[in-house]
Amino acid sequence: MALDTFIDTKQSNTLVNLPYVITGLAETLSMPESELSATLWQNSLAALHLTA
Repeated sequence: MALDTFIDTKQSNTLVNLPYVITGLAETLSMPESELSATLWQNSLAALHLTA
């Protein structure tokens, strides 16, 4: 199914849509969702100068 089928267009910038964004991005990058999620998490921590 298309990603836009799931996204709530009235409130597209909400956390509830994050799993669909991850799924679509993982498909686009031909990357497992778990690997993408871990990479994005580490990048977020680095960008915010935080440690896990």
